Amino acid sequence: MISLQLIFKNPGWRLALVGLAITSLLFTPLWADSDIEIQAERFEMDALKQELNAIGHVKVARGTMDLYGSKAVYNKTSKRLDIEGPITLKSQKFNLTCDSLTADGVKNSVTARGNVKFTFDKITGKSDLALYDIGAETVTLTGSPKAWQGNDFISGEKILVLIAQNKLVTLGNTKLVFSEERLRKK
Repeated sequence: MISLQLIFKNPGWRLALVGLAITSLLFTPLWADSDIEIQAERFEMDALKQELNAIGHVKVARGTMDLYGSKAVYNKTSKRLDIEGPITLKSQKFNLTCDSLTADGVKNSVTARGNVKFTFDKITGKSDLALYDIGAETVTLTGSPKAWQGNDFISGEKILVLIAQNKLVTLGNTKLVFSEERLRKK
């Protein structure tokens, strides 16, 4: 067993423990319903910028949501978490992948950018941008969004996923295509 005295004498362990303690304090505003756990290969703290960097195989877990990426930067002043990818967001209700992601602790939202792929129930979607409003439990897909179930698909200028209501709404230039297979079954 490693004694605490030995840990605090070792600068690497000291930095890791201080980083973990500070991280738990820094992330309090984001998804305030539960604690946050962060895992990474390395942590770096910039006291002047009030930023914490998590580098290498990053996992951020809070409540029923897990975020995975290659690097995460949290700024205490702006209460903003930026994660570089490839990124995977997993929750009990949906999954999402993208190139970069920003979690805003003030707005209680998550913005996913670049090659966004979204899975909800039996529906799969893709877009250039997705905004997840955590409080409203909605995901808004923009930037050439499309969603499909089996061979059927729908597109529009904006696709709104109402998670709590288990609904999908399209807005602007909406197009719906049913597969021949589906039409034959009816």
